[in-house]
Amino acid sequence: MTLKHNQLAPGNMPSHHITVAPDSRLFKIAGERPYINSRHHQAIRDVAPTLKVTARADDQVIEAVESIENDQILGVQWHPENMYKHHASSKALFADLVERSTEVAKRTRKQPQ
Repeated sequence: MTLKHNQLAPGNMPSHHITVAPDSRLFKIAGERPYINSRHHQAIRDVAPTLKVTARADDQVIEAVESIENDQILGVQWHPENMYKHHASSKALFADLVERSTEVAKRTRKQPQ
């Protein structure tokens, strides 16, 4: 099965589902099968040793990666910034980013100069 990853529909419209790894941060945020938009013509082939694949499209294209070293890196191949107004899983990605950023800011302020 091959999916069209460069959708012609408006960017705020989802075009296909992805399967998310149960042991990932993304799974906690978006669940097992979020419906995403897809507007890319390139995809990840080789994943850096410090990253793990955490989501794939049904045609096995990598759609998300996360760091294995810390919780500060979560990369997605789709465009949640176009979908957050109408899709809870996209909005939740931004809420998670803000939450993690706030925690880092708190830790950084507590460190002696």
